[in-house]
Parts: sequence; C-alpha cells; structure tokens
Amino acid sequence: LDKSVHIAKDDIDFTMQQNMYLFSTIKKILEAITSQKSPIVLSVEDCQWASLNALDNILRIYNQHSNGYLFVTLSARSEHIKLLDDLLMDEKYEKDVQKITLANLRYEDVLLWLQKSIVLSDDVLPNVAYQLYQHTKGNPLFVKEVFNSLVKNRAFYFHEERQVWTVDDTVLLQVIEQTDLIDFIVGRIQFLSNDAQQLLINAACVGRVFSTDIVQHMCAFEEVLLRECFEELVANGFIVLSPNHQNNGIDETFQFVHDRIHETAYAMLNTSEKQQKHYKIAKYLQQYMSQDLLFQLVEQYQLSGDCVTEEEKIQLSYWHYDLALHSKNTGLYEQALRLFLTSESL
Repeated sequence: LDKSVHIAKDDIDFTMQQNMYLFSTIKKILEAITSQKSPIVLSVEDCQWASLNALDNILRIYNQHSNGYLFVTLSARSEHIKLLDDLLMDEKYEKDVQKITLANLRYEDVLLWLQKSIVLSDDVLPNVAYQLYQHTKGNPLFVKEVFNSLVKNRAFYFHEERQVWTVDDTVLLQVIEQTDLIDFIVGRIQFLSNDAQQLLINAACVGRVFSTDIVQHMCAFEEVLLRECFEELVANGFIVLSPNHQNNGIDETFQFVHDRIHETAYAMLNTSEKQQKHYKIAKYLQQYMSQDLLFQLVEQYQLSGDCVTEEEKIQLSYWHYDLALHSKNTGLYEQALRLFLTSESL
C-alpha cells in the first residue's frame, strides 16, 4: 500500500479551531485586498453540481465580509434554481440578494444573430430565423448547434441566377426535425476527423477540464497529430484553453465549452469502454501521486468499476478516509460523510 497515505487521529476541538482559523484568515485577506479601485468578483457557475455545504461556506464568507468591495455571483440551470432559492432563504444571510433570471432568446434576437452571422437574401432570412426560434424555443446553445448543423449539411448555397445566398428548404426541414439537442451535438462530432473524435471522447473521460499530457497518454498520438487534433476541436467550437492553463508549450489545459458537449461525448462510450478508460487514467495519475491529485485519482478509480483489483480497493478505502478527514477539517461535512461511508463500504 502507498506509505504516504495514513489514517489520522480525529480531534473535534482541533477541527473546530481549524475551521474558525480558516474563515478568519479568508476574511482578513479579503478585507486587505478588496478596495474600491480593486474590487473582487467571485463567480461560481453550474452550482447544480456543487454540494450545499460548499455553497454554504461561500455564502458564509460573503456574509461575514464587512470592509471592502466583494461581489459574488452564483448560477445554476433553470431546472435546478430551487437549490439556490432554498439556500438564500436562510435568515443567517442578512445581506440583500438579487436574483436575475436569464430568459431564452426572442425571435428578434435570433434574427439579429443570423444577420450578423451569415449573408442571406432578405426574403429567406426571416424564415430561417423563425424555424430556428420555433424549434429551439430560443435556447442559445440549441440555436448555435442547429445553425452549425445547417452549415455542415450545406443547407446554405449560392443561387447563381439570382446572385444571392439562399437556403435549401428540404435540408433545412430535415435538420430542424432533429429536435433533440444531443442529436445535433453528436452529428457535429461525427463531422470531425476520426483522430479528433477519439481525442474528444478520451478527454471527456478525464473531465470537463483536462490537460494535454493525460489525453496524449490515452490516445498515444505523436505530438504533431495531437496538436492538429486540438486545433481542429478548438476551431469547431468544442473546447477552449482553460483560463488557468499552464502556458509552457508542453502541458496545456483545455476545457469543454459547455457541459452538454462534455456529456454527449462521454455518452458515446458504452459502460465497459468507460470503465477501461477511467482505469487507464487512474493508473497514469497514480504515477504522479500527490495530495492535489488525490481527489481526481479517487474519482477515476471509482468510475473504473470491475477493472479495480481487490488490493486496489483496499488502497482506495484508505484514500477515501484520508480525503474524508481533509474535507471535514475544511468544513465540507456533507462531502466528508459521503467519503467516510464509501471508505467503510470498500
């Protein structure tokens, strides 16, 4: 077993003191660096994936902040917005909270976006905009995916006699009839080269954010081919450089532009394929074992299913326990409980 992983003795008083010290330190740091000239904006997206305990800690920090300029935004999908509503109804959050609901695009918005995106004759453009709006209900991502699918299927063409760009109504209706957003994303993925598809699917197994070194290990591509595939995926709007990427020319970090694209690419694998790829990722991460990678390593082993050996399950239980103590000491109690229970079950 890994000698660097150990079971630490728990101490309730120590845990409470550590939590108080942590929040006190964060408060002092924020008060020192948040000025009117240099305010801080903390943006937390996709809160539907976060634990209530983690969100509660963020709001506690905001609520205790009294000196300085700190602005916090939390966002979640509309179907999960009740999660934030229930949390913010708590009386302990004394500061005013403003809720902003981002509505879907209107027909006029879709029409304006099309006018800026493609040159079509005036008699065709309103109809295309109307079809897009009707079948997507104004969902921005859905509008973009349908439009990209129309371009890929050559729905737009140049009419030589009229000397204008127009649309093939048959292709338009065929594409529009695919009412599932996932179908459009899968269709766009299938237009990629085979190597780029393979890279995208392997990257989806790593997570929404991934580094080039892990993907290269998974795909076994030469550096030139790897770079070409990344460029193809970026050019087609599937991935972008992560804001926190390591810009050393060797190990760069990318992320999927939207979680629906990540989910779709991942769903293209069957259960057995997913488990094998997760196991391969876990074995690779274990070579560079560190506390920073432990959460990611444990997650990959958990998703490896039947590929995990009995000896690895024992090691996994120690890792879960170590992470549970770490989560508990930082105030993430729900996460700590889940890790403790998983450790016990292993």
